[in-house]
Amino acid sequence: MAAARAGAIDGCVAEQRQLQFEVAHYIELPLIELGTMARAADLRHLVYFLELTRLEASDHTERCRPDQ
Repeated sequence: MAAARAGAIDGCVAEQRQLQFEVAHYIELPLIELGTMARAADLRHLVYFLELTRLEASDHTERCRPDQ
């Protein structure tokens, strides 16, 4: 019984990890484009915050990558 429970918990953890990976990756992609646009318009503060947010999304993408 405990083994079946552990398998269910592991499945939930794997599903959550997959969801986190997908969402972080989805968020990261437009942030790259927005950062490029802000940089071209010389919007330094926006570039800073967009890059900071992109790095956070990238970090989550790497940590939650399903193949790890």
